[in-house]
Amino acid sequence: MEQNTMCIIVYKPAGTKISKKDLANMWNTNPHGAGIAVPGKKKIEVIKGIMKLNEFEYLLDQCDNTAIIIHMRIATHGSISPANTHPFSCGENRVLFHNGILEHFGIYGTKEESMSDSRHLADDLSLLDTPATKRILNTIADATRNKFVMVQDNIITFHGDFTEYKSLRCSNLHFIPVVTNYK
Repeated sequence: MEQNTMCIIVYKPAGTKISKKDLANMWNTNPHGAGIAVPGKKKIEVIKGIMKLNEFEYLLDQCDNTAIIIHMRIATHGSISPANTHPFSCGENRVLFHNGILEHFGIYGTKEESMSDSRHLADDLSLLDTPATKRILNTIADATRNKFVMVQDNIITFHGDFTEYKSLRCSNLHFIPVVTNYK
């Protein structure tokens, strides 16, 4: 069983929209900040450190006709701060999104200033070339339930099991309320 303490990564293709209800559910289960990446041929546009749902909704409304990767965070390691929102730079024109928990990362510093486990990993990966980075992400994803999206230029790679949901590609569906009918 997948644990419920995980962030969410969503790939939204161009021309699709996330419903206000789904976005609110995603945010409410992952309320510790958000960010997006817009892949580009020459440069990846990154907007991160969004700490309020209404600001995030406004931003996403501007991206209806654009393919983007979204991350909403729930803090497991590291402080709740704009600096710990995803994506993280992990090399030249390369960013990383992470969903899961990486043991033994993000344990340095005080709670108020500490880096997240994902931020530590991205820093370490920034020293490696892209093929080595992809091998490491695949190895971690295969050995654990962690999931990653790496964007380099306009190439998006997924590492781990993602689920299709309403034309979106999601790292998990924990944001969907469970409905039970008891009689």
